Amino acid sequence: MFGFFSPKPLFEQKNRPLKLAVLFSGNAGSANFILEEMKKRPELKQKIKFVGAFSDNSMARGAHSLKNYSLEIVIVDRDKFFIIHSLDSKSQDARKKYFERALQEIKEMNAEFLMLSGFMRIVGEPLLSEFSFRMLNVHPSNLTIVSEGKPAFTGKNAVLDALTAGQTELRSTIHFITGEVDCGPVLVLSKAVKVDMEKLNAVKDDRAKLQEYADSMQEKLKREGDDPAFLKALELVADSLVAIKNSKVFIKENGKWKQGYFDLESGAVKI
Repeated sequence: MFGFFSPKPLFEQKNRPLKLAVLFSGNAGSANFILEEMKKRPELKQKIKFVGAFSDNSMARGAHSLKNYSLEIVIVDRDKFFIIHSLDSKSQDARKKYFERALQEIKEMNAEFLMLSGFMRIVGEPLLSEFSFRMLNVHPSNLTIVSEGKPAFTGKNAVLDALTAGQTELRSTIHFITGEVDCGPVLVLSKAVKVDMEKLNAVKDDRAKLQEYADSMQEKLKREGDDPAFLKALELVADSLVAIKNSKVFIKENGKWKQGYFDLESGAVKI
């Protein structure tokens, strides 16, 4: 316990579900997984309610699958937005105007929390501030592994970088989005996906084959890591068990608030 300090949950249930919107650019894999789990587990509908979905890509395949769940989908194609408004796609002004529009659409969904399910853009202002510590992302590496004070495996090549560094297992991380990419506080760490070291050693000197193995491991990690970890993260929030204090995560476990993240491998909170 924290004596006089009692963290306030990010969401206080009050006998209603967490109103959640999803942002996606492609398949929206984790969102589809959670929606399917909600069909199998009716109790999840008491915790989570999807109120809409937003995509920056008019060709996103996830739009078709999400429609099967009667979900309201808004698509504001980023490239087309820049062209229509005569904006330089590389400018900060263009980025801000795009996220102003995104925020407007998301507000109309009446969302309280956002999940990024393969949203391939760096979230900018004003959306970043409006949903500060109410926006979760999944990253295909263990962000608790630190090098020089920062997560060791960030960016789009995280799996390849982890394999190149000789990691014997891979994990997905659910983390809060902040202004620093892939560096937000960790909420949930997935179960481990073991690396076939014999296979890795056989391909490590062939860049093309190494990349192919990294891609196959990332696909496996999506199924075994991303999806269960994201569902656990949302359940923790929806159950009023997550708080933020001074940009640090607190999770209520066995009636006590603990600073740290939830480790699915051990089934407990770790510091």
